[in-house]
Amino acid sequence: MNAAIDHKELKKLLKTAVAEVMEERRDLIADAVEEAMEGFALSAMKEGEATPMVDRAEVIRALGKKREVDELTDSFSCPPLRAAPAPTRPESRRS
Repeated sequence: MNAAIDHKELKKLLKTAVAEVMEERRDLIADAVEEAMEGFALSAMKEGEATPMVDRAEVIRALGKKREVDELTDSFSCPPLRAAPAPTRPESRRS
């Protein structure tokens, strides 16, 4: 057996090996994709919690749908994306 493998042959072998793993061990691929998506989602949630709230119209405008925003905001005002924090209880007054 020849120990030296040219680039094209190595590339072909790697493609074959990856294809076999994808066919035979779909669970490994699914787990890896799931973990990656969970990581991205968690990161996005943490980033979102650390940034200030914005109005829904601003989000839609940033996505490039200005005409739809104008039609929406003409008829009513848009609520914020998250609910505002619950009001604090007033301290009881003692006479």
